[in-house]
Amino acid sequence: MVVFCWHKGRLIKIGRIVLVTVVLLLAGLGAFSLYKVVSFDLPLFEGAPLAPSPEQEYVPGQIIVKFKSGTPIEAENQLNEGLGTTVIYTSPKGGFKVLQIPEGKTVAEMVDIYSRQPIVEYAEPNYIEHIQPEAK
Repeated sequence: MVVFCWHKGRLIKIGRIVLVTVVLLLAGLGAFSLYKVVSFDLPLFEGAPLAPSPEQEYVPGQIIVKFKSGTPIEAENQLNEGLGTTVIYTSPKGGFKVLQIPEGKTVAEMVDIYSRQPIVEYAEPNYIEHIQPEAK
């Protein structure tokens, strides 16, 4: 089979193998770009992840905080530094931050402190989602 197409204003012949190769190549590039979009919001962590025990409700030593819209980054940084927390992840789409809390503080204590701040929309523990296997 021979296919004809336009290239630079003239008609050219393309063989079946060349046509299939080009189509597959373009399809592969489309799938790759979709993968990049889907994985864009995932954090990159160094080292092995901490394995939570099955009875844990949330990640120890971490909270999730979302600052109110329009809050200057300087105000966020000043609050975090004053409370001894470190931003370990910022969601580019959700706008929330995962904070590492300082040694000697509890998750409940830090959630309460952040929740009372006028520039904070919400603060909560970094809850662990437990998936139950489906009964057969």
